[in-house]
Amino acid sequence: MHDDGHIDRFARAHQALFEFVHGSTTFFPFHRKFVQEFEDIGRQIDPDFTVPYWDSTRDYRDPASSPILQNSTLGGNGRGPDSCLPDGIQGQWQMQFPGGHCLRRHFDNGDSIRPWIPAEVISSFIQADDWISAFREDIEYGIHGAVHLGLGGDASTRFAPNDFFFFMHHANIDRLWWLWQN
Repeated sequence: MHDDGHIDRFARAHQALFEFVHGSTTFFPFHRKFVQEFEDIGRQIDPDFTVPYWDSTRDYRDPASSPILQNSTLGGNGRGPDSCLPDGIQGQWQMQFPGGHCLRRHFDNGDSIRPWIPAEVISSFIQADDWISAFREDIEYGIHGAVHLGLGGDASTRFAPNDFFFFMHHANIDRLWWLWQN
């Protein structure tokens, strides 16, 4: 998908539409469709392709030690002056959008990530928020933003889809929306 330019296309689309989908109730449906389209393209390559959700609340105390952020999975923190991701499934990738650069990660606390929001807080939002606007604010400006900013690098930009974490993270955000709806 990277070599075929699909990752660049998703990053470009997210950046172009960022102002329209963030900070509004289109946030949830847009990202649901975005992840579905990514999965559809993946299934053209491998019919069994799926994007698993990453329940980041399981790792809220020490996000950098998450099994998802290890060398054998999505990789950890970037290294060097450009914070290039050296390992993981996207290790040493060169991104074309925007402009040529290595895939970057720059944890928000040096070699660690500040704690995120625990599951109990998310559960309280699901139970207490009666309006989509309130739930969207709690999630978008809470766990959603904390994960993007905690990982840093490309993940903290409008072209965050360069990093595969984006799709796993948004699959989880979609799961939370589904729990709220039900």
